[in-house]
Amino acid sequence: RVPPGDWELILDLTIQACDGLAHAHRYGVVHRDVKPANLLLREDGGLCVTDFGLVKMTGAEETPVTVAREPLPEKLEEGVSLELAPKPGTEWSSWTLTRTGALLGTPEYSAPEQWEGRGVAVQADIYALGVLLFELCCGRRPFDDGTKRTEPSLLIARHMSKDPPNPREFRPDLPKNLDTVILQCLAKRPKERPPSMLDLRERLTFLYRTVVGKTYPRPIPKPGVQRAAALNNKAVSFWNLGKSQEAFGAWREASKLDALHPETVYNRSVLQWRLGQIRSTEVLHRLAQVKTAYPRAGVFLGLYYLEQFDPQAAEVELNTALELPHVASEGLAWRALGDSRMYQARFPEAMQAYQAALRQIPDDHEALVRADLASRKERGREGKILFPSDSPLPVVVQGEAITALAFCPEGGLVAAIGDGLERISPEGHRQWRWQMSLLEGQGKSIRRLAVAENLVVSLESAGGRVWSLDRGRSLLALDERERFFALLDGGHRALAGLIELRRLTLPEGTPEVVFAGHTKRVTSVAFTSDQSKFLSGSWDTTLRLWDTASGECLQVFEGHTDLVEAVGVTPDGALGLSGGRDRSLRFWSLATGGCLWVRPSAGEVRSIDFCSAGRHAVVGYGRPGEAGGVELWDVSTGDRLFHREGGLVG
Repeated sequence: RVPPGDWELILDLTIQACDGLAHAHRYGVVHRDVKPANLLLREDGGLCVTDFGLVKMTGAEETPVTVAREPLPEKLEEGVSLELAPKPGTEWSSWTLTRTGALLGTPEYSAPEQWEGRGVAVQADIYALGVLLFELCCGRRPFDDGTKRTEPSLLIARHMSKDPPNPREFRPDLPKNLDTVILQCLAKRPKERPPSMLDLRERLTFLYRTVVGKTYPRPIPKPGVQRAAALNNKAVSFWNLGKSQEAFGAWREASKLDALHPETVYNRSVLQWRLGQIRSTEVLHRLAQVKTAYPRAGVFLGLYYLEQFDPQAAEVELNTALELPHVASEGLAWRALGDSRMYQARFPEAMQAYQAALRQIPDDHEALVRADLASRKERGREGKILFPSDSPLPVVVQGEAITALAFCPEGGLVAAIGDGLERISPEGHRQWRWQMSLLEGQGKSIRRLAVAENLVVSLESAGGRVWSLDRGRSLLALDERERFFALLDGGHRALAGLIELRRLTLPEGTPEVVFAGHTKRVTSVAFTSDQSKFLSGSWDTTLRLWDTASGECLQVFEGHTDLVEAVGVTPDGALGLSGGRDRSLRFWSLATGGCLWVRPSAGEVRSIDFCSAGRHAVVGYGRPGEAGGVELWDVSTGDRLFHREGGLVG
């Protein structure tokens, strides 16, 4: 806490804030949200400016930007938030306002031009620091005393039109000329304020020498680039070890030393984006800021454009960055350039880029693999597409809904379009169409399609059906309420049914094994990776674990209080997940049948899937016809990592 009257400490902290903001201004970055919560005080007395969530490039237009703010942690390993000593009964609170997704600032501290929509330059930060210096000296801000909440609109009006009081009215013992400096910082017109943070620093260090009787001891700090790089490397190591909290902590510390360190900003921002904490526009906004200070950061912009599947934009950024000699000596940039060209099927040019990468890093395995693909003009290996085409398949469908798609092994696709099924060639031509009869089409639609062994099968769709892939001839149709749940044995068999499930041969439909036990409709099934067992969920509120070969029921899971709509099984077959209309997600041990955790979902659970080799569960929730969303869960702990609202649930 900083009590009023400790002039040496007050001047020291303000000068350090000048140094931190001057570093950002040197790279054209305006903070726009200077306030106590964004100044962190280390145990050694050092002060760091943090939370550049409102940063704006000098000269940039005031266009709306969507920003998802990460809250400051309550505790920091090496620093604590700067706090002012409040008077008894004082309520210290400030909040940040938004306009069409654009963060404007904090009403207690922000400059008049931020609320008027005028251009914002470094003088906006000087104004906010002047408010903070007034508060440090007087124990209150110029336009509110903090004893009660003041409406933001009233605060903004005061900043825009009311002259600030002389701080000497509240602190008659204020050092000589300090009130003059404060009031200059609080001038309504930006041109009447000190021209830069360095100029303000000179004025404050002169006052420090006058008040304290000695020269200000701290030199202007140099950017801590090398230390930031070391902390970034430490963070990456933590992340690779699965220690995400420690990783983000190291990145926060690196940002204190250099808020624009390219690798730190890229790694932290992209991971926050993948976790759903910020939007893609915010990632691009941050990387563009870094690029003004470090032109080589164009490489990271290119990498992010590749992750967004925009190879043309990636190529532009990478080519620009590679004009810099120190970037041209890095294999990573050349490999990324090759990737951007692979997406565009420009194989000879991709080969040139990969060869350049290998000249820099001869043992780069990834570049070797990609160069081999480019030489053979192939987009993937071992059945995995590494570089899907950036050009859409030329299929034109007008006035009809596409409800399901499946890709054919030799190219092209099969699509459920309107009330029929069509096969489309790789060139976009219709090869055949199967038309659903008027009677069959009453209230029915194909929800999923699968292609295997020259067969097309409708999955999870009432009145399941099998067609021949070559001609579109209907080979097998289930009863109107029954459905196919999954293909088995490479498409030679399938699991089908309604209440009682059957393992059938395809395309004959001969039943081989019956799975009896549920008393109401089965809604979802999930198999182990080897398909030796599967879990089924039913409207009878139970789950059952089955032996696929024998039909034996191995476990019955009870606990849901309403209809079960979705089930999932981890790839290793150890855990099962279930959810439904009771808005709960249940984690089960498949070996013992015990319920490990029960967690509330944000809505009725409709789908469950796994990612990250089974470490995380992706859960879709919502009611048909209403807004739904998606959640990400940590399977090992039962913790929900984030959830995001989405579109309508079908």
